[in-house]
Amino acid sequence: MSSEISVAEVDVAFRAFVDDPRFPCLAGKGVVRASGYTTGIYDTLGSGHSTLALANDLAHFVDGAPDDETRLRAFVAVFPSSTYADE
Repeated sequence: MSSEISVAEVDVAFRAFVDDPRFPCLAGKGVVRASGYTTGIYDTLGSGHSTLALANDLAHFVDGAPDDETRLRAFVAVFPSSTYADE
Protein backbone atom coordinates (compact mmCIF):
# COMPACT_ATOMS: atom_id res chain seq x y z
CA MET A 1 0.00 0.00 0.00
CA SER A 2 1.29 3.47 -0.83
CA SER A 3 2.00 5.78 2.10
CA GLU A 4 1.93 8.94 -0.01
CA ILE A 5 -1.86 9.32 -0.06
CA SER A 6 -4.36 8.49 2.65
CA VAL A 7 -7.54 6.49 2.34
CA ALA A 8 -9.42 9.61 3.48
CA GLU A 9 -7.96 11.64 0.59
CA VAL A 10 -8.85 8.90 -1.89
CA ASP A 11 -12.35 8.66 -0.45
CA VAL A 12 -12.98 12.38 -0.90
CA ALA A 13 -11.73 12.30 -4.50
CA PHE A 14 -13.64 9.11 -5.35
CA ARG A 15 -16.90 10.45 -3.92
CA ALA A 16 -16.47 13.67 -5.90
CA PHE A 17 -15.80 11.67 -9.08
CA VAL A 18 -18.90 9.49 -8.66
CA ASP A 19 -21.12 12.35 -7.45
CA ASP A 20 -20.33 14.37 -10.58
CA PRO A 21 -23.50 14.64 -12.69
CA ARG A 22 -21.54 13.40 -15.72
CA PHE A 23 -20.74 10.07 -14.00
CA PRO A 24 -23.13 7.69 -15.80
CA CYS A 25 -23.25 4.61 -13.55
CA LEU A 26 -26.32 4.61 -11.31
CA ALA A 27 -25.16 1.47 -9.48
CA GLY A 28 -21.87 3.19 -8.69
CA LYS A 29 -23.72 6.22 -7.37
CA GLY A 30 -25.87 3.95 -5.20
CA VAL A 31 -22.86 2.13 -3.76
CA VAL A 32 -21.22 5.43 -2.85
CA ARG A 33 -24.37 6.85 -1.28
CA ALA A 34 -24.75 3.69 0.82
CA SER A 35 -21.01 3.63 1.67
CA GLY A 36 -20.97 0.11 0.27
CA TYR A 37 -17.44 0.11 -1.02
CA THR A 38 -13.98 -0.81 0.20
CA THR A 39 -10.90 1.08 -0.93
CA GLY A 40 -7.39 -0.23 -1.52
CA ILE A 41 -4.40 1.94 -2.38
CA TYR A 42 -1.56 0.31 -4.29
CA ASP A 43 1.72 1.22 -5.94
CA THR A 44 2.23 1.00 -9.71
CA LEU A 45 -0.49 -0.80 -11.66
CA GLY A 46 0.82 -4.11 -12.96
CA SER A 47 3.82 -4.38 -10.64
CA GLY A 48 4.32 -7.71 -8.90
CA HIS A 49 3.95 -6.20 -5.43
CA SER A 50 0.75 -4.31 -6.30
CA THR A 51 -0.74 -7.32 -8.07
CA LEU A 52 -0.15 -9.58 -5.06
CA ALA A 53 -1.50 -7.01 -2.59
CA LEU A 54 -4.59 -6.40 -4.74
CA ALA A 55 -5.24 -10.13 -5.13
CA ASN A 56 -5.03 -10.62 -1.36
CA ASP A 57 -7.32 -7.66 -0.65
CA LEU A 58 -9.86 -8.83 -3.25
CA ALA A 59 -9.87 -12.31 -1.70
CA HIS A 60 -10.60 -10.80 1.73
CA PHE A 61 -13.31 -8.61 0.22
CA VAL A 62 -15.04 -11.60 -1.38
CA ASP A 63 -14.59 -13.82 1.67
CA GLY A 64 -16.06 -11.10 3.89
CA ALA A 65 -19.35 -10.93 2.00
CA PRO A 66 -22.31 -12.44 3.82
CA ASP A 67 -23.84 -15.47 2.05
CA ASP A 68 -27.22 -13.76 1.89
CA GLU A 69 -25.87 -10.38 0.81
CA THR A 70 -28.37 -8.53 -1.34
CA ARG A 71 -27.02 -4.98 -1.31
CA LEU A 72 -24.51 -3.70 -3.83
CA ARG A 73 -20.85 -3.74 -2.84
CA ALA A 74 -17.76 -2.58 -4.68
CA PHE A 75 -14.00 -2.73 -4.31
CA VAL A 76 -12.17 0.41 -5.45
CA ALA A 77 -8.51 -0.13 -6.33
CA VAL A 78 -6.46 3.05 -6.61
CA PHE A 79 -2.96 3.31 -8.09
CA PRO A 80 -1.85 6.90 -7.37
CA SER A 81 1.57 6.53 -9.01
CA SER A 82 -0.03 5.41 -12.28
CA THR A 83 -1.63 8.14 -14.40
CA TYR A 84 -4.35 7.77 -17.04
CA ALA A 85 -6.52 10.15 -19.00
CA ASP A 86 -9.77 8.63 -17.66
CA GLU A 87 -11.17 5.90 -15.42
